[in-house]
Amino acid sequence: MSFHSNIDGRIWADIDLNALEHNALRVKEILGDVKHMAVIKANAYGHGALQTARRLECCGADYFAVACLSEALELRHNDIKTPILVMGYTPAEHADMLAELDITQAVFDTEYAEALSKNLSRELKIHIKVDTGMNRLGVKTAREVREIARLKHLRPEGLYTHLADADTPGGAFVSKQLEAFNSIKADLIDIKFPITHCANSGGVLYYRESLFDMARSGILLFGADGDFRPVMRLRARIAQIIDVRKGDTVSYGRTFTAGRGMKAAVVCAGYADGYLRSLSNKGVADYNGVIVPVIGRVCMDMLMLDVSDADRAKVGDSVTLFGSEKLSAARLAELAGTISYELLCAVSDRVPRFYD
Repeated sequence: MSFHSNIDGRIWADIDLNALEHNALRVKEILGDVKHMAVIKANAYGHGALQTARRLECCGADYFAVACLSEALELRHNDIKTPILVMGYTPAEHADMLAELDITQAVFDTEYAEALSKNLSRELKIHIKVDTGMNRLGVKTAREVREIARLKHLRPEGLYTHLADADTPGGAFVSKQLEAFNSIKADLIDIKFPITHCANSGGVLYYRESLFDMARSGILLFGADGDFRPVMRLRARIAQIIDVRKGDTVSYGRTFTAGRGMKAAVVCAGYADGYLRSLSNKGVADYNGVIVPVIGRVCMDMLMLDVSDADRAKVGDSVTLFGSEKLSAARLAELAGTISYELLCAVSDRVPRFYD
C-alpha cells in the first residue's frame, strides 16, 4: 500500500515495516524494564510518521517524541493513542489544545512555562528539559525546575536532558552530563517525576547508566547503520543508457571528463528528490549488487552513473541509491560528508513510499 501513487514510476522508497518492528523489539530487549520513547519527528526521519507510529504502537512503544505540534496533531487526528512528547517549541496560545489532546509539552525555561500556564484552563503534562552541556534548550538549575513545577495547571511528569556526544562508547563528556543531571535530580528529591530520561540512540547502545526510567531511540529504529535492519530502500529508474566517449564531459559545469569510453545510465533521481548535490562525482549506487559511481553533477531531477562494469544495464531497470546490503545510508552519507539522519530526512515528498 503506498503513501501516494507511483504514477511517475521514476523513483520510490520501499519501507520495510517488519524491519522497523525487528529494530524496535531489539531496542526493547536492550532496555529491559526501561520504558521506550520512539522518536518519530521529521516524518519519522523520512519514513512516514503515521505508518511507523501504527506499527510501533503495535509492538509496545511507551511514548512517541515529535518536534512540533503539527507532527503531534497528525498522530492524534489519525487515532494514535500512545502518549506524545513535543520536544520543540509550541506557541503558548495553543496550550489548551495540547492539554485537550493529551499531548505532553517540553518546557525549557521559566518564561515559556509561565506563558503556557497563563494560557491554560486545564492541566497540561510537561517534561522539563535540563541543559547539561548541549547548549541548545533547557534550564540550568534546580531552582528553575522548582519555579516551573509550582506553576498553575502544569503537571511535571518528566525531567530529562539530551546527550551531546553519545555516539561512541567511553566518552568523558557523557559522564560529565550525567553527573550534572544527577546532581540536579538529587536537589529535587522532594518533587516526584514519574519519568526521567537522558539516553538517545547512542545512550541506548553504549551508556547503560543513562537509561533511567525511559530512553529515546530514533535512528536505531530506522537501521541506517550498525546491526539494525535498514527500513528504507531508495530506488530509481534508468531512463537512458548513453555512450560517453573518451574526453567527453558529463552534466552541468563539465566537472567530469571521461578518461575512457564508457556506458552511462541516466537515472531518475536528483536533489529535488533528496539525493544530495554534494554526492556529485562522489556518490555510488547499487545496480544488481554492483557498486557503480556517480559521474558529473547531480541535477535537480536526474543523475548519471558509470555502468560500464554492470552487465546488461538497460532502460527501465532500477538502481538502489541506498538501503541495500552493499550500500547503507550511512556509507552514502559518509561520501556526502554528512550523516545518515540528513540523508533520510532529505527524501522529499514527491518520492512515493511503499509499505511492506
